[in-house]
Amino acid sequence: MGKIKKLALTINAFDASELLELLISEIRDQVDYVVAHYQMKSYWGNAMAKEDLEELYRLQKIGLIDEMLEFQPDFTKYARQQETDKRNIGIELMRSKGFSHILNIDADELYDKEQFRAAKEEINKNGWPITYWSYVNYYRDFDHYLVYPFRPFVNGIHSTYFTYTFNGPAPGPTDPTRRIFNPMNIGTYLFPDETIRMAHGAWIRKDIRKKLENWSAKDHFNDKPDLIQRAVDQFNNWKEGDNAIMLFNVPDNNVYVKKLETRIHKFDVPWLKNPPENTKEA
Repeated sequence: MGKIKKLALTINAFDASELLELLISEIRDQVDYVVAHYQMKSYWGNAMAKEDLEELYRLQKIGLIDEMLEFQPDFTKYARQQETDKRNIGIELMRSKGFSHILNIDADELYDKEQFRAAKEEINKNGWPITYWSYVNYYRDFDHYLVYPFRPFVNGIHSTYFTYTFNGPAPGPTDPTRRIFNPMNIGTYLFPDETIRMAHGAWIRKDIRKKLENWSAKDHFNDKPDLIQRAVDQFNNWKEGDNAIMLFNVPDNNVYVKKLETRIHKFDVPWLKNPPENTKEA
């Protein structure tokens, strides 16, 4: 499995298209192929917004996306299992095209190009077939983050030999839709935060409701029908010192939002004209 011979970037696309140009352009010269794996309906049957599809085609026209691949949901399956299936289709396609490695991401996951380059160099030097790294879960901008009581992980660059299994074993708390199927426990490496961390724009959106209404994990809060509205209202009216209202997996659905004293990532939100000036670049 060894060195990275050809690296594909596959993007799980439905919403968050407002982040895609920033996301792809940052590392476009370090990947060999970019696929936007989109779907016309969410896992819950909602139609893809016209502006999101138009943005994908615009990015393809200017060369940031190489291929558009449509995913057809199977509504007889659990939403998160469908998401695993979608990711695996991308891996299998890239393997068939001769790509040795892949980074499979969502449309709100950004990487600093220097960190990304350093991680690739480490993988090539050591030949790790599977990598994981941690991320910062940002809220509203890249100066505020959600304080979790654990270190969250996400799979990084890995060999296309491996696919995902839903809710399988992982080296730490991580997305259940992309747990790498590795029953022989072959060569997994967890990157330190000093080398690379993903900037997760999960709560950076022009329209946060669109995300919440189509999130594959939406069924986790079916017993709280008012929770999406509460989360949207909190997001839209949030001010310094407020908590965020999350949707599951946290006590009372509240998470502390902290402002960074020193910025971890250099990104600014594209639609905010006046980013904060009182933080320092890391």
